[in-house]
Amino acid sequence: MNKLLLLTLFFSYTLRAETVPLPTSVLGVDDITQEVKGSFTTKISALGKNYITRVSNQAAIYTSHETVSCNGIISQPGEPLAKIQYASKQNNQEIIEKGTYSGCNGEVFLVEDVVSRGANLSPLPMKDFLEGKRTIDLKDNEVYRLYKLSNGEGEEIFKVLVERTQTGKSINYFFAEQKILSMIYEYKTSSTRLSITYYGYSVNYNFKRSKWRYNYNFTPYSNIVMASTSAEDSVIYLGQNNNRLSLSAFIVAFNESVMKYTIAAIASIMEDHILFFPKTETTQTGAQSQRFLEELRIAQNRLLNNMELNLVKNLLQEYVNAAEKGLIIDNRPKN
Repeated sequence: MNKLLLLTLFFSYTLRAETVPLPTSVLGVDDITQEVKGSFTTKISALGKNYITRVSNQAAIYTSHETVSCNGIISQPGEPLAKIQYASKQNNQEIIEKGTYSGCNGEVFLVEDVVSRGANLSPLPMKDFLEGKRTIDLKDNEVYRLYKLSNGEGEEIFKVLVERTQTGKSINYFFAEQKILSMIYEYKTSSTRLSITYYGYSVNYNFKRSKWRYNYNFTPYSNIVMASTSAEDSVIYLGQNNNRLSLSAFIVAFNESVMKYTIAAIASIMEDHILFFPKTETTQTGAQSQRFLEELRIAQNRLLNNMELNLVKNLLQEYVNAAEKGLIIDNRPKN
């Protein structure tokens, strides 16, 4: 282990977690990452409900008892429709994990890479991997995490780099190798300070028959959130000129700069990639319930963080309309 890692490990134990938590209006790295891969996690769960699953040698293979048409390919009963492979290797204070996702034709269309550094590390159990139970944020014994999603040709879609610093931690987010967001946390005994910097970008991303072009260029600017144990001004939001912001103004700035366009765009790309998996509408109850639960989870997250409330309102209206048409059946007991 080099001196830099030893030094970083030292600070990881002296700065185990923030003394003063930030308000729920500030999304954490797991919240943001889940917005990107939420539909993907749901799809993996739906595969297990819709198809016969065999797990062995760190791989899950999905088959059907009947003939299935998938992306123009006819698969006979028992033939692999999709495959998910998990591999890990560990040396010294580092674990390298890789998830490889293959679709209907056996071709790899998505790769998930995770590199973690710290002390007393252990790889993610296969069961948790298949259920998407992965934490991107650092644990107390960790000092570094790289999380990356790439297509089957090795082109990067989304990446998060989390590193322990002498005073806290830094988190950088990337879209097709371009930095889109930086979040620097500084912890003190009686306060926590978060500096958020937004970056513009120009992305051209092509995969198979699909093309995406995004031009969202602007001069980088920052917001600051400070939380303290002081009874007065326990939470302060600052704009790019250190002007005081209201909670609402901060949420609007964060959503407009990151969530509404950029994270939504990456999530859209992910949704296109999972089309290489077989359809999961064949067993309506499992797939639809999972979709319903995922929508409720996202809505709850938005409510807790007071963000994009208009989307929550629209979703509730969709449920009302669907219920009126008899598309949602309530089987809950009356008592």
